[in-house]
This record gives sequence, C-alpha cells and structure tokens, in this order.
Amino acid sequence: MLVSGLVAGSVTVLAPSTAADIGTELSGPGVDPDPRPTSSARALDLLDKVASADDLVRYAGVQFVSAWGPESTDSTLVEIKNVPGQGTALRVRGSGDGPASALFTTAPGDIGFQLGGGPVGLLARNFSISTAGKDKVTGRKTRVLEMVGDRDAVAARFWIDDRSGVLLRREVYDASGRTVRASAFVQVRIGPRVSPGHLPPALPQARAEDLTASEVATMRVSGCSCPALLADGLSLYQVRRVDTSAGTVLHLSYSDGLSTVSLFEQPGRVDETSMVGYTPTADRDGVRYVRAGLPQQVVWSADGVVYAVVADAPARLVDEVVAGLPHQAPEPDGLTNRIGRGLARVGSWVNPFA
Repeated sequence: MLVSGLVAGSVTVLAPSTAADIGTELSGPGVDPDPRPTSSARALDLLDKVASADDLVRYAGVQFVSAWGPESTDSTLVEIKNVPGQGTALRVRGSGDGPASALFTTAPGDIGFQLGGGPVGLLARNFSISTAGKDKVTGRKTRVLEMVGDRDAVAARFWIDDRSGVLLRREVYDASGRTVRASAFVQVRIGPRVSPGHLPPALPQARAEDLTASEVATMRVSGCSCPALLADGLSLYQVRRVDTSAGTVLHLSYSDGLSTVSLFEQPGRVDETSMVGYTPTADRDGVRYVRAGLPQQVVWSADGVVYAVVADAPARLVDEVVAGLPHQAPEPDGLTNRIGRGLARVGSWVNPFA
C-alpha cells in the first residue's frame, strides 16, 4: 500500500529527535566529522547562531520560496511563526494549482525540506564557509555567508539577521552558477514586536522511534537496504521507524547541509488510484509517479516495497538519487523479507512489518 499520509499531500509531524548527533556513525567510515579547515571561525560562529535561532528567537513573517528546474519554475509563499519553547507554525498559501495547507511542528528540523536546510554539521563538513560582507533584507542588516564546494565554485549564500541570527534569505547554485533554489522573507517581524500567545495545537504526532548506529548496522548485516550515501555526497544522518495510520514506515534522512532528501520505505505496492496529482513515467525500470514542485516527490514500488523520495534538491540530483535506488527484484528472496529479518534482530522490537 502507498503511505499517502507521508507523500500524497498531507503532513505527518514527528517528535523531536537527537538522532543528528549520531549522523557520523550512521554515514559509516571514511566521513570526516570535522569542519573543513578552510572555513573561518567567524563564519562557523554565525552558522551556530543560525542553528540556535529557532530555540531562542520569536519571529513571524512571509517567505517567498522558489525552485528552478530544467523545464519549469515553482514558487510559493509560506507564512511562518516561530515561538521558542513551543515550535514553528507554517501555512503555505494556496494558488491556482492547489489549496492552502498548514503545519505545526515542535521539531523544526523535521520541516527542513520545506524551508530549505540541512544539518549544520554536514554543511560545515562538505563546504568551505566564509563571511562575504554585509547586506540588507526587508530593511534589516544582515551578514552574508558563502559556501564553496570542491571545485571552488560558490554553492550557496545565506543572509543572516545581524542581531538575531534568523536566516532571512538563502540561495543555492548549480555548478555553472545558476540559481536553482532560493528563499527570502518578504515580510518579517523579529523579537518583541511579534504578538504573544500560543501557537495552534499540534497535529496528531506520528509515533517515531529513532534507530541507533548499532541498530542500523544490524539491519545492514541482515541485508536491509539502508545506504550510507546517496548521489553527490548526500549522507545518512537519521533513521526512524514511524508508525502512521497507514502502517509502519522506515524513514531515512539524507543531506549534504544544503539539499535534503527523505526516503520512505514500506512493504506493499503503489495504489495507482491514490496517485492523484502525480505524473506517471514508465521506462525499463518500471513506473514511477512524480509530483514536481516544493518539495519534489517520486513514488514507485519494486520487489514488494513502496519507495517514496521527498526532496528539497535540484531536479538533476533527485533523478540521480532515484536512479541509484532499487527498481527491480535483485533476488528471489525479496527485500521485504530482508527488511523484516533486519528489524527482527534489533533489540527486543516487535517486527513492525509483520
């Protein structure tokens, strides 16, 4: 069956997690956990300020978010309100292509792909970070951070509010320097000017259990597909077993600090009748269902497992990620059985796929 609550338009809110702390172990050997030596101390201090802003600063505003693909541009307006100690409320304004939608989460990291962000540690590990002067966004003074990749090309720029550390503008570029994703506040209020009061009640939370590095290793030994790296250095930094109304799902989170990809796996097959709004694409690897936009979503099934990729990443990178995942039965034993065996060996769990 398709996990429609996760990939077909509605939103599942997950509980706060500390799994990012074990990201290096999950990614496997050979991954350097330290920042690049070419990053400046001042830049890393600013990055830490950005990472802690949601926990320390009250802010509200409207953000314009855009993504440029090879054939189209997708843009949307997002209303945001953050209250330290409570969480973050988002409302995506409706358009001619779709209605408005709302989300409240107590774990800002779970909405990384909507806002465009990944774990700070991975950002510092994969890019050389330096300060790049001053600017203004919506009239507020900002410091600009610049991220440079392996080929000395600028991969991204962040505009950080000088006083609060709130990220006010963000641009991500491809290898040729073309902007592929961008977000910026067009209206923002920070600090005491934001009206007091409580955010709306949280949506019912899906019960999620974080896997430790040793538990992930056990699953890999059992033959479960749980890759440490995806295309272009996207590192696995979190694995969760998520209980939803549609069943139990394995949720794997990947990032390089700028792009984020969530991979969902659940035994079953795609229910074609539920894929409203998706475009079917058929080739020698089977049928995939694609929903362009923010975020991009790709759903398919192979060997008795439904795969769903939800990504804030350039279209080219999403294509590479999807191409590198299973699309045909690799062996008669089947991935469904191997996932089941792997989970059965982890501690005293009850097999969630039974």
